[in-house]
Amino acid sequence: MEYSWCEYYRKAYEREKKANTLLAGKTADAEAKREELQAKYETICANPLYKVSRAPSFFKRGFRKAVRMMSGQGGGTKAQDGAQAEECFASYKERLGRQQDSYGQWITEEEPLLRERCLADLAREKKSGREESGRCRVVAYQELAGVTDLRQVCGEKGGAELLLFAEHPRELDEQAVPCMEAFFNAYPRTKLLYGAEDHKTGDKRRFPWFKPCFSPDTLLGFFYFGSYFAVDRAWAEQTPLSGYADARQNLYDFVLRLLKPYFGRAGAVRFEKNRPWLSGGVYDAGRKRMPEGNGLPESLSGIPSGDAGQVSPEIVCTDLILYHRHNDFPEEEMPDREYYLHTGEMRAGCHPEFWGYGKEYSKLKQNFIIGAGYDCFAHQTLHPDVWSVVPTGRGAEGSGEDGLLLSVIIPSKDHPELVEKCIGSFLERTELPDLREKVEFIVVDNGSGGENRQKIEAYLGGTEAACRYLSEPMPFNFSAMCNRGVRLAEGEYILLLNDDIEIVEKNWLRIMLGQAYLPGTGAVGAKLWYPEGERMQHAGVTNMHVGPSHKMTTFPDDRIYYYGHNAVNYDMIAVTAACLLVKKAVYEEAGGLDESMAVSYNDVDFCFTLAERGYRNVLRNDAVLLHHESVSRGLDGESDEKWRRLLQEKEKLYKKHPLFLKYDPYYSEQLAGYALDYRIGYRYPWELPFPAAKPERRERKKELEKVRSDGVMLTVEHLKYRKKLYLEEPDILEAEGWCYMLGQDNCLFERWFVLEAENGDYYYRFPVEERRRPDVEAILPLQKNIELSGFTCKILKDDLSTGRYAAGMLYRNLCDGKTAYRRSDMVISI
Repeated sequence: MEYSWCEYYRKAYEREKKANTLLAGKTADAEAKREELQAKYETICANPLYKVSRAPSFFKRGFRKAVRMMSGQGGGTKAQDGAQAEECFASYKERLGRQQDSYGQWITEEEPLLRERCLADLAREKKSGREESGRCRVVAYQELAGVTDLRQVCGEKGGAELLLFAEHPRELDEQAVPCMEAFFNAYPRTKLLYGAEDHKTGDKRRFPWFKPCFSPDTLLGFFYFGSYFAVDRAWAEQTPLSGYADARQNLYDFVLRLLKPYFGRAGAVRFEKNRPWLSGGVYDAGRKRMPEGNGLPESLSGIPSGDAGQVSPEIVCTDLILYHRHNDFPEEEMPDREYYLHTGEMRAGCHPEFWGYGKEYSKLKQNFIIGAGYDCFAHQTLHPDVWSVVPTGRGAEGSGEDGLLLSVIIPSKDHPELVEKCIGSFLERTELPDLREKVEFIVVDNGSGGENRQKIEAYLGGTEAACRYLSEPMPFNFSAMCNRGVRLAEGEYILLLNDDIEIVEKNWLRIMLGQAYLPGTGAVGAKLWYPEGERMQHAGVTNMHVGPSHKMTTFPDDRIYYYGHNAVNYDMIAVTAACLLVKKAVYEEAGGLDESMAVSYNDVDFCFTLAERGYRNVLRNDAVLLHHESVSRGLDGESDEKWRRLLQEKEKLYKKHPLFLKYDPYYSEQLAGYALDYRIGYRYPWELPFPAAKPERRERKKELEKVRSDGVMLTVEHLKYRKKLYLEEPDILEAEGWCYMLGQDNCLFERWFVLEAENGDYYYRFPVEERRRPDVEAILPLQKNIELSGFTCKILKDDLSTGRYAAGMLYRNLCDGKTAYRRSDMVISI
């Protein structure tokens, strides 16, 4: 049977059809129940006794108001109370506004500082004495339609020394040209510069696109330079254009051939982490000689040299937003701003700056790869609009698949059923000529029981492919098991594969091998799905502030997220070893996996080492597999012991690679360093891990007993110790939830989080950080000003006495000073 996406989706359709049939039955039952309840409600409302019980409510309200006035609790005059209420409401709306648009806050508070820092650095680093004004010539993309020589649009040499290409020059930021001129003036060795951009509708800005440092494989996936870039004119004019009638195709082809020398392995990559306006830093192959025997074909080794044989040009990316694409869409037709920033979902027609991945660009990519000496083919990916190009080997020597032997290393213990499914699906569903003659499987077992060992041996002995079984009781050490298998491997390429991986599509191996053929490639990773629902488990590893993480985990793979991060190929700082393909010579050059990292981060450490040696680690989003994650040993975060081990290995990782501490050259500093999605890096106060709230008081509990009230509606969603991200962090108690005053205007109150001692006559109260909760607003639309009902509170453990505490919330009315308290059922031990 030919196992392809059609076959996979046919089975998925049958599975979902059955589930939908059951769901339809449940929906029909719920509808019938709703109609029954509605009929009962109408009967109750029609009852005369019910109507009478509702009538005197206004008398009750009047009586209560009179009692308050007689007891002197009315506060002040009606005018004074009204003025105070208006003041509270204005303060509330201001606080609410600050939590509704994180990008708006960023461009107000952070972007001016970023630009100021950049200009100050450029002024300090200014090298040449040339005048900046007039050095730059702006060229619209459309001007390149049918052009074969840049001088056709730029005139003969002389005058402008820089060329700034822009999709629509009128959409360039007013500081774009001065910034470009200042940068090239400060760093004369720079040859190409590109930067961030966003959208603008009226006076509103949205959809920021922060780009990675120079990424050759990403550029082969789509034109990620986007809407503008600048080049040194004298350098650019050395490369002719192909004369495509379509301006974008002509530009894309020109940039690929212009940067062809940089598609090989760099002698070294210099990353800048001290200039926050640089995205990932500077790709600079000029700091080190090219190593001997780097394996570059002649067609890709002609990198221009400077003094002493060093490579001189640089390609730079800046985080400055120097382009604002004008949107004429009506507000109601634009994607929801919060949804976009929080999930990065792309919408057709709303992001014309995201291009170069379609079928119409496949031919020029194929021509580029063929020109580099490789055969290739184009194919449609899982996402119908996205086409990818896959090398198949050196053209002059025939297909790289001829005579290939791939060694597949599979660590496993006590899971013969997983080994059988992994290898069985590999052999059944992988399309590769003479597959069984070209692949060997090496199963490394660290101590399966006798019966399971016999089952594995019997299965491996019955397969037609070459299989070896290495069984030796030992503590689990993923690195040591992989290294042992690699030492015995005979293949030119190594594939590290977890035993809980299942193959679902026929071309995945050709795609990964094709990427590994290209010079400069280090580790090649695949996109991994959870087994149910086509939800992503791995789409590359990003080294964020919280540590190495998988972005978009659990996100459905039925759409394209933040500029194709789940759809087109991307250079990444690391990929997971659950499915990692690498040339054996490269694996050995890096020293293999570090055996002192037995469980976690060994693959990240390996990829960091490759990056430091000038290799590119690549995620192939068009190669998709299923991952039944951590079936063998469980998840790292499921126990305190495993979490502490994870932190220890993370600490070891950054001691070994201090450059990458809280830093990833392929992930902008302006994006969130703590989130699964690609949101802006601005943090509201409630999102900050520090500082912890200080207790304002420690008082006797009898004060709380006097003001207990059922009018305070409190939900404490969690009260627990926050998981540490680094060993040196203090112990922080974190509380989160939402609360409101029933039937009252919620902007008229201030509140404190309370920890009430169970075995003592005292309590602590702490200020809270307000958090906007649109989900609460949606379910309680009749409660007034409930948007800021959410709260968070972070408490330093050392500020509390030992004991058990119950959580509560204390309210105070800002108009009349009245207090109200509600205790929850949530309890924690300190």
